[in-house]
Amino acid sequence: MNIFKSSKFVIGIITVLVTTGAHAATFPLTSEPLDGLVLETTVFDVVDGNIVAEVTLDGNRVGQLDGLEWEILEGTASINEDKFNNLALFKPVGTTTVIARPRLGSIIGEPTIVGIDPNIIPSDESIFLAAGGGLCIANPNHFAAFALNVDVRSLTIANAIPISLTERSLVYRDGEYYAHDPVAGTMRITYNPNFESHTTITSTSADPLNDFFASATAESEFFFNIEFLDFGVTVFNKDPMVFLDNSTEWPVFGTNLDHQAPVEFYFSDNPETLFMTIENQNMYLYPTSELRVTNTEWMIDETGMLTSSWLIENLIDVEGVLQWFLIGDDGTPLSPSSGSLTIEAEGNGTVEFNSQLSPSMLTQTLSLGVVSLKGPRMSGSSTVDFRFTYSVPEPTSILSFLALGTLGTALTLKRKLKSFKSTERKNLTAK
Repeated sequence: MNIFKSSKFVIGIITVLVTTGAHAATFPLTSEPLDGLVLETTVFDVVDGNIVAEVTLDGNRVGQLDGLEWEILEGTASINEDKFNNLALFKPVGTTTVIARPRLGSIIGEPTIVGIDPNIIPSDESIFLAAGGGLCIANPNHFAAFALNVDVRSLTIANAIPISLTERSLVYRDGEYYAHDPVAGTMRITYNPNFESHTTITSTSADPLNDFFASATAESEFFFNIEFLDFGVTVFNKDPMVFLDNSTEWPVFGTNLDHQAPVEFYFSDNPETLFMTIENQNMYLYPTSELRVTNTEWMIDETGMLTSSWLIENLIDVEGVLQWFLIGDDGTPLSPSSGSLTIEAEGNGTVEFNSQLSPSMLTQTLSLGVVSLKGPRMSGSSTVDFRFTYSVPEPTSILSFLALGTLGTALTLKRKLKSFKSTERKNLTAK
């Protein structure tokens, strides 16, 4: 239970401070700046109508219980905090973009764009779920002893954050890609958590509130870690892999896109040494129907112990050599969260997964993706939305306020993704 010990409200540019006895302060509050420490805000998700943000100091997450205050510099919003993880939960009001700035003692963060009311986005335009892959052509550099020309298969999830009436951002964090090459072996590709992978969608529609995609463009930037699993080598790109679409609809990547320029990949453990260059990456969406994935058992006990089972059905008359993997809010897995299996033509297989879940006041999501490593492209996925809060009753509002203000300084937009999902998904496949 949260016990409120102090509250401070300052009208004008409003700051709010709420501290409780549930969590000891991590950093001392002083009247002097702390040398070398930077207070950084990242906006990374939309969950249950909240735009979710994280504030870190010297790489450590801080919250209201550490003495964190918020200034609303523009727009109107209410703010709460997830008592389980200290994430800030913004509920913007209306269509004026909310700009917020954190303060911890004498340390003031940069103004950060939060966004507008997420409920303005139609439900079928709020979640991007793609199960499939893409064509990748890579040439060797230096120590790479092979050239790649592989078909990559994936499961990717992203939520749409409404930045303004004319701009939305898809931020990517939860996703895995797999590929297989006779020489290079099996490759696993994930989003690099040290960079932000995202798609910015801009509308020039005369009525973006009601017809956002009547005229819209999309620019995507991706940062990857590529693991060569048979060799124990991981490489990453320092510069983004960029895709441009001058006329996009929903979902994005509905048209065949090539990335804009070759992208160099470096050894993770020797980041100045070039490993390979991806010369061409092609991506687009198409419907998937090869695999049907169904969650057949889902049980969470009062301690957060998850027991789950999943049925994978091969719907085509070709044997599938498959890779399965779980992404999303998987807590602390107590069984493997990825693996391989072979399913005969028109046959089926099962996956069981157990985990100790992490609590949150918000809806969480877990998705099972299944893709073929070689042969015919096969893919499928199933997603479960759930809530787990240790059965602790929801508190009354930790803090809630409305504020109006005007920003007269340059703005910094920094966003990262941690996936929570709260609406039904529409399965699509990316090539």
